[in-house]
Amino acid sequence: MGVGAGSSALYLARGVPVLSRYLVVVLRCSSGWPGAPPSAGRVRGTRATRDTRAADRLACRGAGAGGERCDLCLLVVPQVTSFTRGMEASLVPLGRWLGAHAPADAQVATPDIGAIGYFSGRRVLDLGGLVTPRMVSLLEAAPFEEVLANFAFAGFARPAFVLDRAATAGDLLRRSPWGPP
Repeated sequence: MGVGAGSSALYLARGVPVLSRYLVVVLRCSSGWPGAPPSAGRVRGTRATRDTRAADRLACRGAGAGGERCDLCLLVVPQVTSFTRGMEASLVPLGRWLGAHAPADAQVATPDIGAIGYFSGRRVLDLGGLVTPRMVSLLEAAPFEEVLANFAFAGFARPAFVLDRAATAGDLLRRSPWGPP
């Protein structure tokens, strides 16, 4: 089982919702992207050895499998491009703001860990469960909005910041029993 297949199996086994942007990572980790065989750069007329012919056959088999992966990749590129633009307009600036204003040892609870963690340089509590396995059982027991509003993760994490995606500002403060305090 390759790295890509292993990642997919791990996501499924842990109950993590697989999004197309995760699929691109899995595709990149899988070998077999189309390309020239290793000996394609040889000068015409030179003798190929048994080893280079075998390597060429293996590379061509990988390229055939990679063609299917590229077709799948082309299907998700528009969504990934759109997601990237949205991230650059929201999550990246928020991550940078946290990096400039949050204490160095602060933990940030967020369902969007990548940009927030990278640009803030702060520890993250992954509310989606991808890198925080203890969240998965909470999310299996109740809807995300309920888990977040009730701070169901308080038994194992006390983040200094909680980021929520909502249509209106302050929505978490209104729907959480912990909003007023």
